[in-house]
Amino acid sequence: MPFCDDKIYLASNKGSNPYAAQGLPGIPKLHIYEALFMKKNKDFPADRSLRDDYIKKKIEGYALIDDAFFRIVMKDNVEAAEAIVRVALNMPDVKIESVKPQYSTHFLDNRGVCFDLRARRSNGDAFDIEMQKGEKGELPRRSRYYLSSLTIDSVTEGTKFADIPDAYVLFVCREDPFGEGEPVYPYSTWRDNKPGRALKDGGHIVFFNCAYKGENEYGRLAPILPRPTTSKLAIPC
Repeated sequence: MPFCDDKIYLASNKGSNPYAAQGLPGIPKLHIYEALFMKKNKDFPADRSLRDDYIKKKIEGYALIDDAFFRIVMKDNVEAAEAIVRVALNMPDVKIESVKPQYSTHFLDNRGVCFDLRARRSNGDAFDIEMQKGEKGELPRRSRYYLSSLTIDSVTEGTKFADIPDAYVLFVCREDPFGEGEPVYPYSTWRDNKPGRALKDGGHIVFFNCAYKGENEYGRLAPILPRPTTSKLAIPC
């Protein structure tokens, strides 16, 4: 079946476009072309009419939670970032202004950070979306470091402390990171001797559980992110 536009939509047994059904847009084909060219694939077809089938076979088996595939999908893809943030961070009206996959920060002699996806909205609020497939034990301290780095990277010289933007670090985890069955685990800064008293420092760390199976917005998004693609990548004309 020929494609009707410049995007690929991932197929599954739930229909031809489960991503769109959850508000996740298609993958720009141009980005996949670029990735394949960068790898210097010698078998990349010169005939444009053969390229759709070629790239469908090449990306079969990859999932959004795979770093390389995530970078391709999210390049300039503001809509996809919004779709994930709106559900995972419970921000249904959020508008993302820009996205930068594999965005690196450097702090001279200190350890830098490479964010899987650095996003920003017009008021300056910063977002980092991390795809997490493996080790969970390092997450608490890693998330603290990423939040600090994201905050520093979001503040320009001369910014007043009161004007420091909010910062959100979202870890999308293949497995339940804390084993409690929750769809999300949000953390902020609270007063130790007064439960319920938030510091309201604008820092937010959230762990999203892709193993969650509830009948709600979280449960509808969760299985899509780690789901491998199939060879049936097409859209109806």
